[in-house]
Amino acid sequence: MKKKWLSCCMLLVMISGLVAGKVESKAQEVDETYIGNAALVEVQPEKELSGGSIISSDRFSEDRGRIDIGESDLKLQSSPTTTGNSDPNGAIAMTNDQTIQGNLTEEGQAWYTFTLTEKSKVTIRLLMQNTLDADIYMCSLDNSTHELTLFDGCATDTLGITEQYERVLNPGTYYFVIAGKKGTGRFAFLYYQSNQDAENEVNNSIETATPVAMNQSVQGVIDHPRDVDYYSITVDQVTAFKYTISSNQGYQLDYAGKKGESAGIFHLAKNSDAYKILPGTYYFAVYTNEGKYSATDSYSIEFKRLGALSSDASITYVGVCEKAQIVFESNADGTVNYVNGHPIDISYSFYEDLSNSAGTQIYDISIDGNAGAQVNFGENVSPEVIKYVDSNRAITKVESKPLLLLTYRGDRNFYHIHVSASGAYKMNRCWADLNRVRLLFDPDTGKLVDILETNYYYDLAPLGSNEISWFPMEKLKNLHSKKGDGR
Repeated sequence: MKKKWLSCCMLLVMISGLVAGKVESKAQEVDETYIGNAALVEVQPEKELSGGSIISSDRFSEDRGRIDIGESDLKLQSSPTTTGNSDPNGAIAMTNDQTIQGNLTEEGQAWYTFTLTEKSKVTIRLLMQNTLDADIYMCSLDNSTHELTLFDGCATDTLGITEQYERVLNPGTYYFVIAGKKGTGRFAFLYYQSNQDAENEVNNSIETATPVAMNQSVQGVIDHPRDVDYYSITVDQVTAFKYTISSNQGYQLDYAGKKGESAGIFHLAKNSDAYKILPGTYYFAVYTNEGKYSATDSYSIEFKRLGALSSDASITYVGVCEKAQIVFESNADGTVNYVNGHPIDISYSFYEDLSNSAGTQIYDISIDGNAGAQVNFGENVSPEVIKYVDSNRAITKVESKPLLLLTYRGDRNFYHIHVSASGAYKMNRCWADLNRVRLLFDPDTGKLVDILETNYYYDLAPLGSNEISWFPMEKLKNLHSKKGDGR
């Protein structure tokens, strides 16, 4: 868009009215095309989230109802009974998601085998009548010598207690034995294996949680009904973030706890799925709430960083542009502002004397940051995010990136454009004192990047090739630019 001004040599009243009218017109034009407005919401009074036990005693029926233990009887539904496997040579081959039952006497043994072609997580959940104490012992097979080597197991010295073996194993052939230690009775076990999440397993507790970074997408599986996958994130500054899960099985992702003296997590604002998180380590868990599970159908989780936050207790409003990871904060009257935790200062002063024998050119352009100017929260000029491309009169030079666009108004004039010119340069003369300005800020520093409107060089100067260019955030078409005449 080109703008040509034949002269700025006019009375203060005249130019103030002309500039104000032109700015309002441009604001309407831009607001129609900008996408990704940082809609302001009122900050929620801080009430910390509580992270409790993810798996409660009543959350699941006993292993999808396939196994039910009474006072003295163990009943299984549709599961085979095995015999003739009292030594390794008679070991029964296992496959994923299989239920087996049998009988054991003290010192009796029941052998089973499985082969892994990839690194995999293996889970064996052993249940017993309260008259029997049995344990699980795991052996690896040396295929060259055909010898078994005991390397792991699960053993608790109590009648009727459930044993659960859960490990990540390398490819190979394995044997395990259910060995009677005390008493006599029936047993049953459930066998699960999965190679989809071996690198993060076993992460079934806060103590074994898998560390993940912000903006990192992580995949995993819930491979049995009691499987719980824990993850942790660590932050070193006050941050706005959100956490999400994508799952075909309807899995849940819940906050489970924290660590750190200053740690705390709060809803960022009313009716928001974003959170304010203080420095510390936080734990989250993925689990099935409906008994669904799959060894192959993976879920995906992400802890998305939206931007840093200030620690200013006066903040009343917050706006988030998730795509650009920009967070804007403001107090109630719009006089105190932050972007990604950085304080915003609109103060600006530019002075340049280019006078020579041909005439006078004195540029004195300033913004008074102490004049009480307020961010405008109106419908058509709410805080926005644009994709900045470039400008040749930038106040702060930055690379092409998303920038925060704020419109400031004041009860008195706080933005001054004073250009004195004479002789050959008299056309450049301009004198305006304004109470409205649109400014661009760097979200990574909070510094003023450029004056978008009204800018003497882009909007008012009769000569020159000054230019600022930007894109709307989502429609990467229709490059928005303002240029001097370029004659």
